[in-house]
Amino acid sequence: MALPDYPLINGLRHDWSSLQIEIGTLKINGLKALSYKHSLEPGEVRGISPQVLGHTQGTYSAEGSVEMYLSEANALKAALGTGYMTKVFNVVAKYSPKKGDPVITDKLIGCRIKTEDKSFTQGNEPLAVKFDLFVMMVIPDGVNPLPNMLGV
Repeated sequence: MALPDYPLINGLRHDWSSLQIEIGTLKINGLKALSYKHSLEPGEVRGISPQVLGHTQGTYSAEGSVEMYLSEANALKAALGTGYMTKVFNVVAKYSPKKGDPVITDKLIGCRIKTEDKSFTQGNEPLAVKFDLFVMMVIPDGVNPLPNMLGV
């Protein structure tokens, strides 16, 4: 993908409303927050030198969280069913600033709910539930982060 020409006169950029989320088989519109990251932490080879002699490929890790309004959280748990914290699902995030523009698609593969956080407070904000996710891998816009991804 090429960088846009600058300045973007009358150009749209990605914003919250350009995001579409699928969790398992559900399309979630009542989403408050989505967060995910992944890392590849290389190991250092030092030997008897204070200087790094080399490195290993490293250990890949991924994690994420999703916060949604109470009705959507209840619908997700109902769709996953009894034992919902043991069920495996994928999360697909698609975003495009306007119809006809390229769609960026990020995939969170092999997710499970690790924690469910309900923190309600007095006020006029709608009730929301945050789920921290165990994530096997993140595929950002179709680009594998490792040269030989298992299961992809």
